[in-house]
Amino acid sequence: MRLRHPDWIWNRSDIHAFVTVPGSHESFKTVVEPGNSFSPGPGTYGVATWVFAEGRFYAPEEMLLEDLEWRFRKGHLPVMES
Repeated sequence: MRLRHPDWIWNRSDIHAFVTVPGSHESFKTVVEPGNSFSPGPGTYGVATWVFAEGRFYAPEEMLLEDLEWRFRKGHLPVMES
């Protein structure tokens, strides 16, 4: 699909953080990518933030990984900040 649609904005899919309570049910797990795209739970569709301005879409997936600040809140809390 990427070869057929190179103009689409594709999810990053190169780095993921699993945010979960250890040993918890799957409904308490989510996967987050740099730029804070995420999947709300196993088997769900991903959510990405896009901005449309001046006739163009902008998305974190288009940014270089080193240009994104991405970390756990306060260095340890299970909340990703970007």
